[in-house]
Amino acid sequence: MGEGAKRVTTWGEEAVGMGEGSERAALIPPDAAKPSLSARLRAWAWDEVLAQSMRWRLWAPVAFGGGAAVYFALRQEPPLWPPAVAAVSATGVWLGAKLLRRGRALPCR
Repeated sequence: MGEGAKRVTTWGEEAVGMGEGSERAALIPPDAAKPSLSARLRAWAWDEVLAQSMRWRLWAPVAFGGGAAVYFALRQEPPLWPPAVAAVSATGVWLGAKLLRRGRALPCR
């Protein structure tokens, strides 16, 4: 085996000419920790939402069709209070966002 091969493949004091502390530098550094499956799925879903953000109106018929499919799959007529609570909550969130936006539009003095 040649002198160059000894320098690269040997450890400790026999590694002449490589410099102090360079034994570990010759190794390939380990890969960075990969994110978990749930983190990757969350990132993928968020990227998809951002990609479709300008096309939300095109998804409205899909949402209506999905809602109709769920409604027709029910065995009995659902009670009226859950959609009423959802409508009131959505209206409250919309009004709150509108009032907050109006407050930010005012100049600060």
